[in-house]
Amino acid sequence: MINTGVINFSGKNYNLADAMKAYLTNELSVTVGGFSAVELNYQANKEQIERYGLSSVQGKEAADRIYRVLNKINQQYINLGIENYLKANFTEEELETRINVKLDQQNKYNDELEGILDTLNLRRF
Repeated sequence: MINTGVINFSGKNYNLADAMKAYLTNELSVTVGGFSAVELNYQANKEQIERYGLSSVQGKEAADRIYRVLNKINQQYINLGIENYLKANFTEEELETRINVKLDQQNKYNDELEGILDTLNLRRF
C-alpha cells in the first residue's frame, strides 16, 4: 500500500515524496520543539560533509543529522498511514478492546516477572 497522505508543514501541504524533496531543497525548514533548528539544515550539513568528508567525525555527524530529519518526516507519514488504516478498518470500540487486550498482556507479564523476582529475592523496592 502506498501512503498518499498529506501533512501540513509550515502552512503548506506535502505528500511524503514532496516533503522530502522540500527538505533537500531547503524549501522546508525543520523545527525542534517549536524552534527553528539551524543545525538540521540540509544545505549546511551537506557542505559540512563535502568540507570534511563523510568518513570524518564532522561528516558522520552531518550525515546523521540529515538521516534523522528524513527519518522523522518519514515516520510522520507512517503514523498518518497507520491512523488512516485504523480509522478505516476499526470502530473506536474495537480499537479500545484491542488496546485493553495488550495492556492486560503487559500487566500479566509484569506480575509474573515480579513473582519471579520475589522468588529470587532480586526485587529491591
